Amino acid sequence: MEVKVKPESRKLAIGLCTYKRPQLLRKCLESLFQMNKPEGPELCIIIADNDPEGSGRQIADELNSNNHIPIYYQIEPEKGIPFARNKVLNTAKKHGITELAFIDDDEFADVNWLSSLWYYYTSREVDVVWGWVRTIYPPQTPQWIIEGSFFQLPKNSSGQIYSTAYTNNVLFNFSKLVLEYGLYFDEDCGLVGDDEDFFMRAVKCNAIIHYLADAVVYEILEDKRMTVAYYLKRLFYMKNNKKIFQKQNFKSRLKILRSGFIDIPRSILSLIMSLLTMKKSRFVLGIGFLVSGSAKISGFFGIHIKWN
Repeated sequence: MEVKVKPESRKLAIGLCTYKRPQLLRKCLESLFQMNKPEGPELCIIIADNDPEGSGRQIADELNSNNHIPIYYQIEPEKGIPFARNKVLNTAKKHGITELAFIDDDEFADVNWLSSLWYYYTSREVDVVWGWVRTIYPPQTPQWIIEGSFFQLPKNSSGQIYSTAYTNNVLFNFSKLVLEYGLYFDEDCGLVGDDEDFFMRAVKCNAIIHYLADAVVYEILEDKRMTVAYYLKRLFYMKNNKKIFQKQNFKSRLKILRSGFIDIPRSILSLIMSLLTMKKSRFVLGIGFLVSGSAKISGFFGIHIKWN
């Protein structure tokens, strides 16, 4: 593969959206200051606080004054993660950013996170590099969650090509995707799906996305997520997202429909196994397949339900 050579005068920003989680924000930022820095690019951090009262400002100001990586802190009063992500993009534009990485405010970075992303990105013909998020389970985590790995994304093979990515651990060519292609996060996507949609549209513009297993960030599972209801509700929203369906062509929607019908027998099999093994993880998995299948099938037919 031909090596991609980029100019040395690169400006790399780490984008970070936050909302009323100052202590998690502090942990995330501290990990960024402690990690190994990639060689070459000028580095900064852009924070978009979705709290109009600026609950993260004090943390940002304190760490900004004591560290060598500048922090640009902005408030995005319009509630919703797509608005906050677009605030990061607009701020990056103002500061002449050429490459942009994203990490979530409830995550913290491995010491080699950004340097791994940057090395892979600069040595290959790719536009987006998506890394692995490792979930850390606190002692109070229910056993069914651990057994079923319900909140753990799989670790895939490095170099694998993807048709989308997520902002929980990613680095991309800002000059190309935002300045050249004009891509922004869809503010009508709602609670989930705007980042998946963003990178899907990037691929339609011929962007290349690779996965990198060595670029790791860590996420501590929050107490509020440790319920069956939370897991099923989020699963339904992800599989039934109206905006995602609207932007798929008919062939792609048929694939989703087929996947939905496949989920039904998988649900039945898992529920039977739950009776045989008496494991709650198997039962939740079975209900999850049922919810996933129902979400995909109803989405294909234009039925998008609000689950309160």
